[in-house]
Amino acid sequence: MTKSTLSIVIFFTSLIGAFSQQGTNTVYDIIKYDSLVLASTGCGVFGTTDVNGSWYLKSTQDDARKIAVKQDSLVSLAMGWGGIRLTDLVDSNAWTQDRFPSSMWDLAVNDTLIFTSNNGSLGFMYSPHGKTMDTHLTGLPYDSIQSPTGQWIPVADVRSILVTDNYLYCITEGDLYRCKDVHSKWSLIEQGVYSSVYSFLKEIGSEIYRTEDDTLFHSSDNGLTWTQLSVASSRINDIVEFNNDLYLATNASGVLKSTDGGLTWSSANNGLVGMDVNTLCSVDTALLSGLSNGDGIMVYDGQSWLAVNMDFCQSFSVVEKSVDNQWYDVFPNPASTMFEIKVDGKATLELFDVSGKLVLSKKLERSIVINTSKFSPGVYSFLLRNADSTATGKIVIH
Repeated sequence: MTKSTLSIVIFFTSLIGAFSQQGTNTVYDIIKYDSLVLASTGCGVFGTTDVNGSWYLKSTQDDARKIAVKQDSLVSLAMGWGGIRLTDLVDSNAWTQDRFPSSMWDLAVNDTLIFTSNNGSLGFMYSPHGKTMDTHLTGLPYDSIQSPTGQWIPVADVRSILVTDNYLYCITEGDLYRCKDVHSKWSLIEQGVYSSVYSFLKEIGSEIYRTEDDTLFHSSDNGLTWTQLSVASSRINDIVEFNNDLYLATNASGVLKSTDGGLTWSSANNGLVGMDVNTLCSVDTALLSGLSNGDGIMVYDGQSWLAVNMDFCQSFSVVEKSVDNQWYDVFPNPASTMFEIKVDGKATLELFDVSGKLVLSKKLERSIVINTSKFSPGVYSFLLRNADSTATGKIVIH
């Protein structure tokens, strides 16, 4: 590949448009952590210990497409430039932090690290805390882009990632790669893997599953060989095991069920109000579905689906400590020769270029004027912190 200067603006504009909010009661991801069930929605991440009882607001990060938990910290990832947010699940008054404001695609965690993928930029990234991210591209195909400071930075196009007890996996440029950890080199293990914005990798028991839009594959030997199981009638969004059977979430055919390990599938849509299902989660004796188009969550008992009577954006019980209060102002935006930031009291400012590189760090009191003459035109991310809050945003420099 040849070196080229990358224009990010068009990509992110199309990305945000493709994943525009479909309804604030849309549910994007559901996970179980100990006795807690967590659901990411169009207006925040909610949690409960009783899916038919009260749900409590855990994070105000809306439209988080992926959520995970690392050592009692809720990790949520929003598409576009939303980046990562960490929220303390034990003490709701403790802290909420926005971390690394860059565009990310997929999210995974283990006991020590947070992993993310980045499509068209930093590729495969990892961090113990999410504040700054290291890249792991050794063995992956990558290009280079020139930063505003003139440095050439290696970048890769990584979408789907998977972290298991034994290996790390990622799909980039149509091929599947695997490595032992972030200190070992990536190895190509499967060529010609179709990669799209909707493909995913998932581990269930000793099996690994991956999708190519409407086609499901599985591997029993840590990804070395793959068998095609079936072709669904529409795009596959998720797969789970419930009561020893496999269930698929699809974007137009609702939920499909297999009792023979994925060889054949039948409809499991009795009572389901919407056929566009984003996610599935097995919780004790019930299966939960997160629906698109504002249809919320439904519960399946093996026979039929029942709605969870919860409008997440109208009737929550506990409000998270806010990190989004407008205690700052940035203007003009877009900026040509300068921009000014005004804050309440004292704060620190960090400015990042399109590659995530820190290009400016300043302390300010009340206000600061930034001369943009030394910055190349483009989209920059800023991170503001004061004693009580953290805020992120974007500024365009012409």
